[in-house]
Amino acid sequence: MDIKTDRPDNRRTKLTSAPPAAPSFGTKKKAKRAKERTPTFRAGRILYSGRNEIGCIVKDMTDTGARIVLDDDAGLSPEVTLVISQTAAKRAAKVAWQKDREVGLSFTNAGG
Repeated sequence: MDIKTDRPDNRRTKLTSAPPAAPSFGTKKKAKRAKERTPTFRAGRILYSGRNEIGCIVKDMTDTGARIVLDDDAGLSPEVTLVISQTAAKRAAKVAWQKDREVGLSFTNAGG
């Protein structure tokens, strides 16, 4: 039994256009900070507006700032204190940016 096809032969044909660009997974945005932050994932607390306090996770930090995720939604005051639970270290900071529960802090005192 002979089967005929519309193709002239069974060989593959060359691509006439460039293949689509590969997806760029894991690419980093250009950082606006002087140093790369070190991942920490430590529990902490933010003290703000006098007596207000909220729990947080310190995702990463340098000696000049940190990125945290708040336990709940909160509008922080411009100046806060970050307390690292494991070490009880306190750092005065300014809120550099806030997007929902994620917050960027810039430390106002050297060291800590």
